[in-house]
Amino acid sequence: MLKIDKFPGDALSRYLVSGLTLGSVKCERIKPKQNMWLANKLNGLKALWKFDNRYQLLLSRLLFRTNGLNIYHLNGMQILIDHDAGDESGTRDVLVSQMYQQFLPEMKFTSPINVLDLGGNGGGFGLMLKVNRIPIKKL
Repeated sequence: MLKIDKFPGDALSRYLVSGLTLGSVKCERIKPKQNMWLANKLNGLKALWKFDNRYQLLLSRLLFRTNGLNIYHLNGMQILIDHDAGDESGTRDVLVSQMYQQFLPEMKFTSPINVLDLGGNGGGFGLMLKVNRIPIKKL
């Protein structure tokens, strides 16, 4: 019996090959692992650590979880994020990950730009531009 735990890259990594016959492959869905919860918490902590007020945010999230509003400090900016509305994940990821920032060095901004933000990440894209000191004419 051939067993493969992960395929490189895409969604196929959620499946494993449990049996192999001539001309066909039988795949079974892998059950979510119990350590996924821990991985999500560690990824959130890693993202949180990139903010200027990381210790305040950590204590706030550990001791005062019922307080949904938190002010994140990044590069001299204060950003109000509503955890009760689920804003923290998308906005935090846009601000501190390479999701969009990886493309900024490839762009040339010679004057203030007009930005159409479709709102997929709660305004995170416009904030990311501001944090990276890209002049915005109209958002």
